[in-house]
Amino acid sequence: MKKENDEITDLFRTRLADAGMSVRDGFWEELSQEIPVACQHRRRILLFRVAAAASVLLVLAASSATFLYFSPKEEMEEAANLLEIHSEEYYRVVTFYTFQKERGDMYTSEQLRETGIIEGEIMTLCPGQHVYRNIDQIVMIQRVDEKQKREVYLNKMEEMCAALQNAIRYRHKTEKIQVGIGKMVKGIYNLKDSYYEAKRAISYRDIAKVISGNENQTVTLYSDLGFFKLLGDIDDLNTLMDYIPESLQRLYSYNKPQRKDLILTLQTYLDNNQSLNKTAQALFIHYKTATYRIDKIGKMTGMDFKNPNEMLNVRIGLILYKMLEKAR
Repeated sequence: MKKENDEITDLFRTRLADAGMSVRDGFWEELSQEIPVACQHRRRILLFRVAAAASVLLVLAASSATFLYFSPKEEMEEAANLLEIHSEEYYRVVTFYTFQKERGDMYTSEQLRETGIIEGEIMTLCPGQHVYRNIDQIVMIQRVDEKQKREVYLNKMEEMCAALQNAIRYRHKTEKIQVGIGKMVKGIYNLKDSYYEAKRAISYRDIAKVISGNENQTVTLYSDLGFFKLLGDIDDLNTLMDYIPESLQRLYSYNKPQRKDLILTLQTYLDNNQSLNKTAQALFIHYKTATYRIDKIGKMTGMDFKNPNEMLNVRIGLILYKMLEKAR
């Protein structure tokens, strides 16, 4: 900063000397004090302009076609130029939300301050990306490599989320980070779609945890929700029973102490590509015990383990049952 101030002061000296102009006593000392304030103000204005430009791309672009008809296309292109978003490059919109177990609708100044700190940490972890904040939501327009494998990308995002959560714990705060990720899009005009998906991914985070079987999951890629995206807007979760095959309903209706073990064995059996050896190893039981349980399930419910369509429906049904149990 001092070097930058000295360069600006020297520039003033040179230009005034070339013009043959003299200055009053104390001028250079006052200028040295005012330059840092001016530079800080300039950076703050730049940050506001960047946030405003991002809002133009994500909010105005998501507006109705009628609105866009009266809003010049140049406005979006100007915003894209400011953010250096290029038509031939690929981007994702990522949303970061902070949640607390006990919190009303209003945020305290301390909570808002913590969100601001998290925003700064995201900027540090993701240099060169466009990050801005809106209350509890932090949005990042992320330039991505279209050839990067999904698993590699998600691993990096999970590592970043873990680093943020560790920093929060280090400050003795209780916020929990959840990350929603939209689809990859090319250029500026489809950023609105990626933004929509990123927000929806956050609202479906509980479904994502059930699908993955990981209650500690913090990163949700909207496209990973697959078929279950259709279920996110169902008001009466009891209607999910219509999507559960009768054979699986018979198993859940089995009113005996062994029911829990049978359901766990079925889930593990399907997760291990219907391998009895791997099922037994995963559950730490004897091979004959695993075989006995699967045979019992088949006889009790009528499941046809050789029918791939039925097994797909059973897999979906197991997830739907978990969603119902979580909602109760």
